Amino acid sequence: MNTEYLVKKWLENNLTPAEQEAFDALEDAALYKEIAEEAQRFKVTDKQRVISFDRLNQRLETKKDPRTSWTGIITRIAAILVLGGLSYLAWVSFSTTTISTVVAENRTITLPDESIAHLNQNSQLSFRSYNWEEERALTFEGEAFFEVKKGKQFDVQTAQGTVSVLGTKFNVIASENTFEVTCFEGLVRVIHQKDTVQLPAGKQFKSLAGSTGTQRVATAEPYWLKNRSVFKNAPLAEVLNALEQQFEVKIEYDADQDLYFTGAFTHDTLEKALTSITAPLPIAYTIIDSTKVIISRTDE
Repeated sequence: MNTEYLVKKWLENNLTPAEQEAFDALEDAALYKEIAEEAQRFKVTDKQRVISFDRLNQRLETKKDPRTSWTGIITRIAAILVLGGLSYLAWVSFSTTTISTVVAENRTITLPDESIAHLNQNSQLSFRSYNWEEERALTFEGEAFFEVKKGKQFDVQTAQGTVSVLGTKFNVIASENTFEVTCFEGLVRVIHQKDTVQLPAGKQFKSLAGSTGTQRVATAEPYWLKNRSVFKNAPLAEVLNALEQQFEVKIEYDADQDLYFTGAFTHDTLEKALTSITAPLPIAYTIIDSTKVIISRTDE
């Protein structure tokens, strides 16, 4: 049946049962009834007049205006949520991902190109994934072993220098006093202050206390991956600093001691590590508590 015909007869309260059923099935039937009720409720004349068809249609259009109807409000809310979601996705895409480890914690991270970073304790790396294919670069502090997929240049940027590779395996230590890069596979370029050094597999670059140099290494991967710290003719200060970081303990000793250590300590317990370090040297240790150790000379 014609909608206008049904509405006019409904306004005149003159619908047959079949026409009433057809009217109730109209998409806007509920709105027609609501508008008519509102018109009667706000009428101020003495005579009760039925709202005209034209007036009804006019109000219907207002009701259906997306700026005022519930449908419009819901639509606007949905739009806001969609825009909010897009903004969040944009923020996530362009934001920096930062991953950290604490004392005695190691983590393995898969980067956007499936390169892998094994983080040693007390380390942190940050990168942006949205343009990773164009610029493979991350900032780093601490110690990590990288297994880099072949591709564009891969940069590890530290406060002490930058390590650049195309695809290789290498280890980086970047702390306040130490900058050390060891190449285990491929070729690594190290930029440190004014120096640029090319490291092939089996070579190590090291800067400690203002002194820099390169040396050969005979291992296939970093010892810390096997829970060991290994040293070759290393100053005692360097060894004790590594022990402090590994066990989060403060060690008091005579910094002027001209002692060097060749050997290793495991990461199992503090006491085992101290025994490994002090046994071959003329020093002894005293554990005050879980946070403090005193190292003293035994040949004085």
